[in-house]
Amino acid sequence: MVANHPDLIFLQMSPADFIVRQRFLSHKCALNEVEDYVKHGVESMDPVKPITWEECLVNLVVLDMLRENKTPGELHLPKGFSTYAYPYLQNDATRKQLTVPFMESITKNIVGSSPSEYSIINHALYTSLMGKHKVLLGDMPELLYRQQLGNSLTLKEFQDLFKFIKGKMAELKEPITFREAAVNFAPHIFQLPRDLYMSALLKEALQAATCIVAMVGMPHYTPVKKYWVGPPHGINFEEACRIPDRLSGESDENLIEKQALLDVLLEKRAWGDRYISNPFPYLVNNIAGVSQEELAKMKKCFLTNYHKYESFKNMSYRELDGKLHSVNRLPKFETKIGKEPSQNVRQSANA
Repeated sequence: MVANHPDLIFLQMSPADFIVRQRFLSHKCALNEVEDYVKHGVESMDPVKPITWEECLVNLVVLDMLRENKTPGELHLPKGFSTYAYPYLQNDATRKQLTVPFMESITKNIVGSSPSEYSIINHALYTSLMGKHKVLLGDMPELLYRQQLGNSLTLKEFQDLFKFIKGKMAELKEPITFREAAVNFAPHIFQLPRDLYMSALLKEALQAATCIVAMVGMPHYTPVKKYWVGPPHGINFEEACRIPDRLSGESDENLIEKQALLDVLLEKRAWGDRYISNPFPYLVNNIAGVSQEELAKMKKCFLTNYHKYESFKNMSYRELDGKLHSVNRLPKFETKIGKEPSQNVRQSANA
């Protein structure tokens, strides 16, 4: 990365945790009447989708503000994370004191509950931010991903997919999770939105950069290259972030059930993060306008369906586990490694 001198490091990591903190601090600055900040500049704290691609760009001043609970004008930058990689601005003693807090801040405020499944990308995040590089968090926000999926297929189609994936898993000789099976056996549904989003974000960022080093998972490398069509052709960032209209004829209960099914199938509670103020954006834009009684019904509907599909999934895992144990895939070497070699040693010794 250093040899290429990139303007940006593009990493396939979720920007959601960072975006929600950045929006909170922007609103706080507006309330404190800091210049250039507007009170109504942030419509929602929930990181459903980025307003612009720059929202996914990590700004170390945000981490300094979170650490010291101050506005930008109150910060003393030579003693913060922003100048960590600049020895002519920050002395060695201060840098050593900040090393562990800097790593902890990255873990808490950027990685959060969604580390990358690729260890090299996690490593690149820390080394890049602590080494004077600008980092663009390039993965698709989970809330945007779920709403695009939920408004693209009917409930019956998702239920059929659930059965199809279960059947495919039964044919395997090695166990995998439902999430892995969904991406592997139906990439045109579960991987395509991420590939299009990352391609569009990269094209958008290249308008402001001359060199970008991008790190994505191997399953996404070829599709991103395939969808890489220069502007004005191909998918753009606005289209990649567009949430389709809900399918006609579907009730609110159907939409809730689809999201519960996706939580189980993809093995991630997308709507359960503590910072999410509206867990039902696919139904209402402003959760404050929903009565407590109606909200309780919506939550009950979601949890009922979640537990239903979770029980189906656990039952499938038990069935698959039994089948895998019944298949003698590898010979047992315990006796050969344990008793037999010692007997051979004794026989050779006696000889």
